[in-house]
Formats: sequence, C-alpha cells, structure tokens
Amino acid sequence: MATKKTDKVAVETVNNEEPKKDETERVRIIVPFIDGEDPEQVVGVNGKFYKIRKGVYVDVPAEVAEVLENSNLQMVRAREFQAEYEGKGKEFDW
Repeated sequence: MATKKTDKVAVETVNNEEPKKDETERVRIIVPFIDGEDPEQVVGVNGKFYKIRKGVYVDVPAEVAEVLENSNLQMVRAREFQAEYEGKGKEFDW
C-alpha cells in the first residue's frame, strides 16, 4: 500500500491491493460520496491514519471500519437530537 509523509504523519492510502500477510482482519466497506464534499475520508486509529476514497468499495482494517461506523452513529444521533430540539419550537444554532 502506498504511504505518504504529510506533516510528519504517515497517511496510508487505502485501495484494493492485496493485503500483506501480517495485517489484521480487513473488512470491505463503502463511504458514500456526496457532491460538494471532499472525495476522501481520513480516519486515525492509534496514531496511524488512513485516507479512504469515497464512493467505491475498499478493504480496510476492522478497527477503521469500527471508527467509521461509530462516527456515522453519532451523526445520526446528533441529527435526531437536533430534530427533537427544533420540534419543541427552539432554534438550534450550530
């Protein structure tokens, strides 16, 4: 896998290359691409950063998939909270 040095932090570009034998379990995921957003998602786990392309299926370590899943769940909860708050006639200003 390709690795670049960016501001003294290694960023691994995740693509569909064959995983190395010593790597952890990998999971196939897709991060949705939405027009107007950055075409890549950066995820950090234990000091290692992964740059994941949106809109295509990629194989990532299981812990990266878990971070993305938790992030999505938090976004859903935040939107539910916002809808409930605004439903009570209050303005929610981020």
